[in-house]
Amino acid sequence: VDVGMACRDAVPGVVNRKVAYGTKDFLEAPAMTREETVKAMEAGADMAVELKERGYVLAGSGEMGIGNTTTSSAIASVLLKAPVETVTGKGAGLSSDGLRHKVHVIEQAIKNHKPNCDDPMDVLSKVGGLDIAGMTGLFLGGAIHRVPVVIDGFVSGAAALLAVNICPK
Repeated sequence: VDVGMACRDAVPGVVNRKVAYGTKDFLEAPAMTREETVKAMEAGADMAVELKERGYVLAGSGEMGIGNTTTSSAIASVLLKAPVETVTGKGAGLSSDGLRHKVHVIEQAIKNHKPNCDDPMDVLSKVGGLDIAGMTGLFLGGAIHRVPVVIDGFVSGAAALLAVNICPK
């Protein structure tokens, strides 16, 4: 499901639910507007409904991209009230210098935008990504429509953490 790939052409086999052409650089601006965040979440929740209607009894969450362990670390740091370096890894194989830079960028983005740890939508819109917003919606939609959703790795884990913080039940 394409909620935010930075390409204009349709991709064969990919459901088009595009909200924007990529997420903004969260070092310079909030990652998304609140409206974009909600639309991406709705796209994910709608997929849960579609899957249920087509007879699926289990859904998988996943993502493709570069940089989304950065946004996931930012989300985890804010929601878990944990130091950035504690929740940040090398992702797709960064060097030690690259990891230090990644931690610094995340810390700066959090400092710049001050996401409210008590408002998961604020956290998601300021330091998240369209992919994570879509997966968060999938987790919420799956819960509502009783379609279990598999957590597959750190990025979808961040989306699940957001979903639980948005709707603890």
